[in-house]
Amino acid sequence: QLCVIAAMQGFGTIYVDTEKKLSVERLLEIGMERSTSLMHDISITEASRFSSQEMLDNIMIHKPNDTHELKTLVDKLDEEILMRISPSTLPVKLIVLDSIAAPTRRDFGGGSAPQRVLTILQIAQTLKRIAGQLKVAIVVINQVDKVISHSGDLNQNDYGSVTAALGPSWHHCVSTRIALEHQHDPHGDDSMAVYSDQGRKRIASIVKSNIVQRSSIAYEINHRGICD
Repeated sequence: QLCVIAAMQGFGTIYVDTEKKLSVERLLEIGMERSTSLMHDISITEASRFSSQEMLDNIMIHKPNDTHELKTLVDKLDEEILMRISPSTLPVKLIVLDSIAAPTRRDFGGGSAPQRVLTILQIAQTLKRIAGQLKVAIVVINQVDKVISHSGDLNQNDYGSVTAALGPSWHHCVSTRIALEHQHDPHGDDSMAVYSDQGRKRIASIVKSNIVQRSSIAYEINHRGICD
């Protein structure tokens, strides 16, 4: 969705897919739905500037296989961004890393925590430098490490405490952290009635920020992506 929004604003994206889960079909669906909505708001001439093919042409996708490849890729992102400054391409103003947790949790076992922390800090330092020097928005996806309900029972429809993966080392690396959660656990009850009623209620919460207070908003996921 962020890739689509960037393209509609005239910007390119670099998408780093460590989990190998990026769906081009879903990308095109969101792009089509949002461009259709755009046509209702502005003239056909203006809407025609945004097309699915243009969007795909301006999203560079990388799929590193492990942490070493990820770090090597991140170290060269600024070069790639500068190389894409040309009349035929949209300037890159967004980097999406999905996710930072997948390769680092896979490659570093329990006995290599110091090495994992060092690698995470090096990647974060490089991304911060790119964001500051090249004025690029960087969105990094993390994973959930632990979900413990207030009752202590994982089967209760009460999420309670949610812990992000990678621990304090990554927590201090980010400037803004947004948690996306179900209001009720959709897997806590096998009843389709419960799933259809409560399982789809989702909450986005700002849990850390240097510029705004903590806040939450309800949202849903539909053909256009995430919508309030």
